Amino acid sequence: AKDHGQAYGPQVHDAINGCYVDDVPMTAPTEEELVKTVKGVVELCARGGFEVVKIASNSKEVLKSVPEELRAKNFKDPEGEH
Repeated sequence: AKDHGQAYGPQVHDAINGCYVDDVPMTAPTEEELVKTVKGVVELCARGGFEVVKIASNSKEVLKSVPEELRAKNFKDPEGEH
């Protein structure tokens, strides 16, 4: 984050700094902001050589924004679509 983070907002930095072991909990005031935060975390981690996988969310919009190969397997979303 220190090397490549200047292109990302404070929510992305907060998410990465708030990670615990290999879990990165994320929140945002709106789904739109959360979609941007998740995308930013995935991109920033990739720039550092880390792949973010097993992404789960209770937001349909967030799940739709995440490539299927990065989503948690066998995760059942609240709408029953995944």
